[in-house]
Amino acid sequence: MDKFKFIEILFRSNIQALKLHLKQSTANLHLHSKSTSFLHFTMKTLIRQFFDSQAVLTKDEWYLFESKLTERRFRKGSIILMEGDVENYLSFIISGSTRLFSITPNGEDISIEFAGANCFSSSYSSFITQTPSKSNVEALDDTLLMSINYNDLNECYKCCATGERLGRLNAESYLCFKEERQISLLSKTATERYIELLEQNPQLLQLTKLQHIASYLGIKPESLSRIRKSMNAQIN
Repeated sequence: MDKFKFIEILFRSNIQALKLHLKQSTANLHLHSKSTSFLHFTMKTLIRQFFDSQAVLTKDEWYLFESKLTERRFRKGSIILMEGDVENYLSFIISGSTRLFSITPNGEDISIEFAGANCFSSSYSSFITQTPSKSNVEALDDTLLMSINYNDLNECYKCCATGERLGRLNAESYLCFKEERQISLLSKTATERYIELLEQNPQLLQLTKLQHIASYLGIKPESLSRIRKSMNAQIN
């Protein structure tokens, strides 16, 4: 099977699976809409499952961390963090997705990173250094975050050896991701980078503008249009 056709089939099947998942999630959420405590329990359970896959927290360690979590909701298109503000939160995405972007001196919008459910979202350098952010964070969709602020996270690190280990593991994972992205930008063609992005984020085309995807890939919007046209021609 042609590689581009395979990617397109994969993309379409993932979209259908995503729609089914969202439909089921919405139904489940409606079923329990009158129980805020149940929803909080579910969200925190997702975070704990994520952490336990890396290092298991004791009951006391989890209670400490859980007590510091704050629920934050943002409508589609909302700015979660504005450039120039200090990032005070490290956030875990329960549902929805975010885009980290920067505006150049000539007004060009440059996408730096996309993040979806079960991923962390933050202006990391601003959060770690507690200095004004050089980028913005926006909600690409209605987005639900569970967040912990800078001081509370560091309190957890001091009181909880497992928490500090989790922080290190996730920091290492993020560094690996950034290195892989740099290698991709330097060694792969624009078409290969576009296919890779679709594989990693099959719903992205439904959530953001092509110009934002193009800037993330390091190409002009017209170049991305040519790539998409070429791929469609090979499929047809």
